[in-house]
Amino acid sequence: MTYKAAIIGHTGNGNYGHGLDVVYRDISNVDVVAIADADEEGLGDAGTRTGASNLYTDYREMLEKESVDLVNVCPRVVTHHARMVIAAAEAGVRGIFCEKPLAATLAEADAMLEACETHNVKVAVAHRRANPYEQYGKRLVEAGEIGDLQVLKARGKWDRRSGAEDLAVLGPHMMDSMRYFAGAEVSWAQSHVSQGDRDVTLDDAYDGAEGIGSIAGDRLAAYYVFTNGVTAHFESRPADPEAGVNSRSFGFEAHGTKGILSLRNSP
Repeated sequence: MTYKAAIIGHTGNGNYGHGLDVVYRDISNVDVVAIADADEEGLGDAGTRTGASNLYTDYREMLEKESVDLVNVCPRVVTHHARMVIAAAEAGVRGIFCEKPLAATLAEADAMLEACETHNVKVAVAHRRANPYEQYGKRLVEAGEIGDLQVLKARGKWDRRSGAEDLAVLGPHMMDSMRYFAGAEVSWAQSHVSQGDRDVTLDDAYDGAEGIGSIAGDRLAAYYVFTNGVTAHFESRPADPEAGVNSRSFGFEAHGTKGILSLRNSP
């Protein structure tokens, strides 16, 4: 069976995320048949990249006119996600692939999930568990190469987005990866957020970049316990300004009774 896919982007306002418009390029049973982008120049470029022949400047018109199985909601600006995902679900597609972070608020996320459940639509966020590096690491853990899994330790990029923004933008990847490796859901969690050397307050709150919502704090530490007893940590703090940006530290470690597996900024 060949699936028909449509792509929603927004050049100049979230673009196509991390290449979500070309993810089907090497998948033989998926044809990208339509693109929607409010920017005409960007729309033409996306059509060339994907080979799609049906181009629209309004994603709602595309969803009304095209009969597709899959829709990719690509913009990295979170502000767009709720209305695009809900519109795609109401159009009766079979599956939606959305750039992270999924939503800026729990209310938006709940509305998106309700629309998908109502219309029997599968929705997935563009996380890293489909990455061959992570799948290989998962197989090593399951095979007992590091013994019994005990602890997962993750960190963000510790760049200009340190703390809350690092958690909101890159944290979703690490949370999903840790859930994937733990093979369980979180039972409970606790965290501490600070601004410099003091506890964060409401006065520190500001609107984060790319529509991620209200955030605060430049240092953050979180602790999780999964239902199977595995524990996990996530930490983000400002990097040493003299050390420069070191995004290779972004990633996580899986600690077992016999060894440690490290995945750092895997492609």
